Amino acid sequence: MSGYPSIQKLLYELRRREAEKHKRDPEVFWITDLCRCPLKRVFELEYPEFQRVGIYTPVFVLGDLVHLGLQLAIMKIADQLKGYRISFEVEGSKDVDMGSTIVRVEGRADCILEGSDRIGYEFKTSRGDTGLPREHHVLQCSLYNWMFDLDYSILVYVTPDRICEYPVMEKASDSLVAELISDALKLKAPKYTWECKFCQFAQMCSRKVV
Repeated sequence: MSGYPSIQKLLYELRRREAEKHKRDPEVFWITDLCRCPLKRVFELEYPEFQRVGIYTPVFVLGDLVHLGLQLAIMKIADQLKGYRISFEVEGSKDVDMGSTIVRVEGRADCILEGSDRIGYEFKTSRGDTGLPREHHVLQCSLYNWMFDLDYSILVYVTPDRICEYPVMEKASDSLVAELISDALKLKAPKYTWECKFCQFAQMCSRKVV
């Protein structure tokens, strides 16, 4: 049978469009760059074709669908969030003084509620529910608290075993962000030893940890 509308192709097209909107700038650091192995940023800049392959990776597509589903769910109960303005996929940037230069950091919060306080929400999927919340996710939320001047963030995990939330009250300081950028520029890699197991660049990386 042919000619029917393909959901598979639709999902891939959505991911392609999203990737086109967020191309790498060698002068900019993303929040996620500061929470992972710095060599991934280097490889993504040098081998963008590898990043494009990720468009078709099912686990990433699943993550996108969970994000979309949570956004829809929040909008369906928006009447219970009176007093708050709801924003999704909020993009922001902040300049960091490194002494000899200024470095721009960009990020995108999954959801921000603005009312009597400013609350960020970061949505995560996981294959299991052990070791939650994960260190790099907590760091990511603290960086969003810094970038968007949030009172706090809520880290939301959706796993096959449970759905859970963790408040992240810590707000990263300018000095911590500068330190993270400095470590990234020095290519201190990997940031976490477990990263190599899941990295698409491991096959070409001399810093791979087994």
